[in-house]
Amino acid sequence: MFKKLLRIAPQLESDGSYSPSKLALKLAVSPTTDYEPISYLPYEGEKSKIAVIFTEQKNMTMKNGKMFSTGNHPVEAILPMLHLKEAGFTFEIITPTGKPVAFEMWAMPDEDTHVVNFYNEYKKQFESVEIVLDLIRLYGAKTEKYSSKKRLLDLALAKADEEVVDYVYSILYKNPLIKTRVSVDPEITLKCQSPVSIPGND
Repeated sequence: MFKKLLRIAPQLESDGSYSPSKLALKLAVSPTTDYEPISYLPYEGEKSKIAVIFTEQKNMTMKNGKMFSTGNHPVEAILPMLHLKEAGFTFEIITPTGKPVAFEMWAMPDEDTHVVNFYNEYKKQFESVEIVLDLIRLYGAKTEKYSSKKRLLDLALAKADEEVVDYVYSILYKNPLIKTRVSVDPEITLKCQSPVSIPGND
């Protein structure tokens, strides 16, 4: 009761997890960002789509057994994408298992029209992920069937070499905080209309 009166009690969410207290949000979360549109010379190369890999895990179990509501920070994720979009790039949204992207919605700068409008524009893609990192990894493993591997990587990561795929995979799955694994049907077909690019990998 004392914590609630002082607004320092964590807030219980509908799924049983907890987000920061109202006081913490007031002190630490800004309703706007310092984002300002920049005029770039639009990129016109073949690799104009960028693969953006998000986590789909919303909750982190704490030492006391309670869950902290987390995910991708909206500002950290969306601001770079805003600049890349202005430079002429589009995006392919990827999660490890194909589940929807998880955002720390309590950290959304609700008064920042640029961030909010971008989120709403891509909301459907965030919620309906079609590229599955597990499947890329499954077919991207060393195999004699290079043609199949190359075809899949061309569709999903635009010729990203195996080291890049392994690197991303290791970040996601060697993290001790990630314990839940979801199996992926190897017969799933990736739905990608145009090649995806990872900047710096040609």
